[in-house]
Amino acid sequence: MKVVRLFINMITVIVTILFIVYVIAMLPNLFGYKSLIVKFSSMEPTYPKNSIVYYHSANINEISVGDIVTYKYGNDVLSSRVIKVENDTLKIRDDNKKEAGIDTVNKNDILGKNINIILRFIGPFVILVQENVYIACSIIVGIVLINILFQVFKKKKKVLEFE
Repeated sequence: MKVVRLFINMITVIVTILFIVYVIAMLPNLFGYKSLIVKFSSMEPTYPKNSIVYYHSANINEISVGDIVTYKYGNDVLSSRVIKVENDTLKIRDDNKKEAGIDTVNKNDILGKNINIILRFIGPFVILVQENVYIACSIIVGIVLINILFQVFKKKKKVLEFE
């Protein structure tokens, strides 16, 4: 019985920690920012792979050389540093590709300008919670119910011992 209780407590702690990390990571979204999980190492060391970065909507007139922008690239959403602003396009380059890799982004593909909030290395945990939110909620509800049952049986056992 104590082993089961210990196991349930461990699962409770793990699920709670994952939930807290998720809430902290999504908090800036309440203030109008959008989040992006860095999937590639192309912006290292500025944005390590598996970090979460935030951006806000911006048009091409609000973007300057040196800014980091988030943009659509096919089915992906990426971030890169601006090296030149032209009429309707941006010339961009990833931080770890200093010599090569200059690309062009059309103004219609720009999603926004990045801000200096980076949550390093927690992207996989956020993805885990996002993809399994119903499972996590079910686990939490199950654990609460099991804890209630443990308390009820504990009280009944004490009542029977006194009689």
